[in-house]
Amino acid sequence: MTVEETLLEIPLSEIGESYARLRLIHPQAEARMVASVGKFGQIFPVVVTKKEGYELIDGFKRVRALKRLGHERVTAKVLELSAHGQKAAMLDLNWKRGSISDLEEGMVVHSLCREDGLSQVEIAVLVGRHKSWVCRRLSLVDRLCDEALEHMRLGLIHGVIGRELARLPRGNQEAALHTILKYRFSSRESARLVSLLLSRPRWNWQNLLNFPGEILSDRAPERPQRRALAPLGALTKKLLQIHERLLSLSEQCDEDMLFELTKEEWVPVCSALCTVSETLDSFKRRIDGIRMRA
Repeated sequence: MTVEETLLEIPLSEIGESYARLRLIHPQAEARMVASVGKFGQIFPVVVTKKEGYELIDGFKRVRALKRLGHERVTAKVLELSAHGQKAAMLDLNWKRGSISDLEEGMVVHSLCREDGLSQVEIAVLVGRHKSWVCRRLSLVDRLCDEALEHMRLGLIHGVIGRELARLPRGNQEAALHTILKYRFSSRESARLVSLLLSRPRWNWQNLLNFPGEILSDRAPERPQRRALAPLGALTKKLLQIHERLLSLSEQCDEDMLFELTKEEWVPVCSALCTVSETLDSFKRRIDGIRMRA
């Protein structure tokens, strides 16, 4: 399918994000995007469609990062697509980058089927996949309870945990999710909880969900908390110690020694210097930011 493309500078306030519900939020990826946009600005345009207004179909992390950083406009590629084509484009654009999970694929397929009324064969033709692929993606979403899906959309639980919950009957997933959240289970612990439940009779499930002692007892003991530095004095002392070490290192590196370095030896030296410089700059910006807020 060939579509005409136009690049525009669009106010963020004019872009709808109703399709954001078909993508998952990953907190770490969101933080990396904010850092990238803050450092380099917007590198790639987002993708929108236009009918009565602009609707975002690709670039949700970029838009959230721009809003968080106080930007008012976004560079966008405008595509002319039908309502069904917009959802199909969400899949196609992300397949090219390999940046969409099977659950997100399932949410798009589920929307086309349950909300738009397309048959599985029609969806398969629309997105260029086999009907069995459509069936598997639908099943993945249908097996999950609404609360688990919502927690995954918001980035409150990892997709792996959602996949484990889907192994349980839909009516029992909510109780298992509450246990996972209450005890802050990792993906591995969540998988073990589900396996333990499935290995036991149903009448014994609630006891395990109330207190999963078998899993909690295997946790490594918490590391003792590091003693907090005394404010000002200890911090200043440590910074001055770093300063003295750098001065000492500088005095040891005379010009004759540096001139003897080969091209290959210069590479790790310069790399290490850049790392030290970036760390110091980052620490200074952090301290300055806290000082200004204080």
